[in-house]
Amino acid sequence: MKARTFYSRILSLFVVLFALTGCETTTKRSKTPPPAAFTVKRGDSVMTLIEQMGEPDRKSSIEKSGATGAIWTYQDKMRSKIRMVPDGTRQVAVYDRNTEQTIMVSEPTFTQESSSLDQITEFLIMDGKVISWKQRIDDDKIRIE
Repeated sequence: MKARTFYSRILSLFVVLFALTGCETTTKRSKTPPPAAFTVKRGDSVMTLIEQMGEPDRKSSIEKSGATGAIWTYQDKMRSKIRMVPDGTRQVAVYDRNTEQTIMVSEPTFTQESSSLDQITEFLIMDGKVISWKQRIDDDKIRIE
């Protein structure tokens, strides 16, 4: 009889512990939608370009064969990261318990490296209209000392 009471108390304890600690499902991460592709066509006005892409990051003027125009540059950061890269080594004093002496040991040193991946889109504008454009990807790596 005592055994039956003991086992029922153990079982109820496990049920209570399970109910209190229960599991929780993880929430679904919302994926950010990819950026919409721009739908600018040759011959579109500058206002259409501004509606699609916003104000340019940079504007520069060009003149060729008597015709003047402008190059509008848009820069979009696609990815950036900072990582630690090996830089060299340094000597560090360490106490050796076996020999009971201080010895010098080489230890690696690290430097931060920042890298970013940018998409650069340049539009050729003449007489208030889009003439052409080109895109390129720039991969910049900078060592932070």
